[in-house]
Amino acid sequence: MSASSHLADFCKVVLRDVYGELAATILGVLFDYGRQTASQIAKRTKIPLVVCQRALVSLLQNRFLLYWSDEGSRHVYYSANWLQVYSVIWSGPILTVVNDKYGDDMYAEVVKNVLVYGNMKATDYFDAYPEDDSPRVKQIVVELLSKRILSNVTDHDFHPREDIYNKFFNAHKLKMRTENRSEAAKITAATNDANEELRQLQEDTDNLSKSKVLISKEKGSAIARQARLGEAVIVREVGPEVVLGVNYDKFLVVTRNQMLVDLANDRIGPVTAQVYKVVLDIYEDKIFRCSQEIPDDDKFKVSTREILSRLGPEVDVSGAASAAAAKRKKPGQSNGSAAKRRRTDSGYNTIDAEEEEDDDSDMDAALDRYDDDNMSDDMSEANGSKMHNPRDVDVHLKLLANSPLKFLTSAGGQGWHVPFAELIENAKRTAYDEIIGQKFGKIASRLLRLVREKGKMDEKSLSSTALVKDKDMQSYLSALQMFGGLLLQEIPRSNDRAPGRTYFLWYHKPKTAYSHLLQDLYQSMRFIYVRLIAEREKHSILRAKLSREDVKGQEEKYLSLSEKKEWMEMKKQEEKLLVQLVRMDSLVRLFRDY
Repeated sequence: MSASSHLADFCKVVLRDVYGELAATILGVLFDYGRQTASQIAKRTKIPLVVCQRALVSLLQNRFLLYWSDEGSRHVYYSANWLQVYSVIWSGPILTVVNDKYGDDMYAEVVKNVLVYGNMKATDYFDAYPEDDSPRVKQIVVELLSKRILSNVTDHDFHPREDIYNKFFNAHKLKMRTENRSEAAKITAATNDANEELRQLQEDTDNLSKSKVLISKEKGSAIARQARLGEAVIVREVGPEVVLGVNYDKFLVVTRNQMLVDLANDRIGPVTAQVYKVVLDIYEDKIFRCSQEIPDDDKFKVSTREILSRLGPEVDVSGAASAAAAKRKKPGQSNGSAAKRRRTDSGYNTIDAEEEEDDDSDMDAALDRYDDDNMSDDMSEANGSKMHNPRDVDVHLKLLANSPLKFLTSAGGQGWHVPFAELIENAKRTAYDEIIGQKFGKIASRLLRLVREKGKMDEKSLSSTALVKDKDMQSYLSALQMFGGLLLQEIPRSNDRAPGRTYFLWYHKPKTAYSHLLQDLYQSMRFIYVRLIAEREKHSILRAKLSREDVKGQEEKYLSLSEKKEWMEMKKQEEKLLVQLVRMDSLVRLFRDY
């Protein structure tokens, strides 16, 4: 997927700020003209070919470029890897995630070094450390690789995915040239085979043992093992050919989970959000990327027992569960015998409250079995279950499942499943409605929800349904159309397409609306980043003084009163701009990456 003009402009600004004018110039040519050879880049940029080739090597080291050369061709074509360039602004959040997970500065230092150099051979990195520190660093790298925070950079990571697919497709199609099948059938078969080969390539990369990223070795005394005096210890070591790189896919999985936890906290409550965080932490160990399909099978089902084993004692699920249960029971309804009405396709049917509770009977039965089979006193003390009753946890799980956003789905009493595809779509819709409400007001948000619910509506029916005057309606609809939230379809009733004999129907297309929003976000992020650079240049003299080794940590001693005041204003302004940039980036990840 190529970068849009607004995304390309933002990437150029980031490159110019972090890596200099030369990198921004070369990548700018690739953004503007597409794939080019080294000589074509040198000709367009008027940079000497030798200088250009050296810069290309440095850019390839950071994977800002992808290259491809057809078999038998002497030309190497380079293309811009916009996602890798954009991910430069994720460096700070990635280090924050690593610190939060491990609380050890050494882990963050390893990840920071890999971020700075783009990628490096593991053996060379280990040799750079003193002999006393090397075993500790090796252990950290093994753990970061096993958690997929670091990954092994392979040859296909430097090639465009489209070219890899085309290579597989052409090879499979060439094998079918003598088969007695139609051309359409050959293309379909070759497409399926190429996609399967791509999937298998990714699966082999994800398998750390098969790809020899981590090698299991037996460690211990051979004499002791033969004498049965001791047991061998299986340890894992980094493979000799492993090239370390930061796995941005795993970072997106972690930030997606945190976004969903924050959403559950806003919609339901903090305690339920903590229970949901445990569920997502279990998924985090099994998911390698946000685009990974999550099948509804036993591997991706989370049981109440797993949740209880990971739920910390500091989470008070019992108090929140009792409050939620009290809310469900209406005043004057002691045993649930009051009559209720349920809407069906044929109308409204009167039912008893006891009948309504039948929907939860499967889960209640499963919890009974859990209590009988697993809640012995010894086991309760071992996993902390005495502090967390499974029925209390189940109240929060049901709140998550019954939410309109569908945080969870029940697997019929056999566990819980997170429907990521449906949940993310609901989260996008919710976030988009909030943006519309903040930008254009509540009436515009109401109009958007009505059009989305009904499909397509003309202005007259929309006005009567939303209870908005016609003269006010036009301004809101025009604003939503300019923003990309609503589209207009014309249905003429005559060949002359006269306006008086034409239906004008408003409708909402989520994919188009989100694409327009992303372009606005890229443009706004570029403006903020340019402003941030300008603010830094404005205080360049003070920043130079603050960077001196003798001033660092002793600003109160070496700065004058005017410099201290300027320093505080500078920090306040930078913090304000960075917060805006981070918020916009979180929206970009939601609408583009999750």
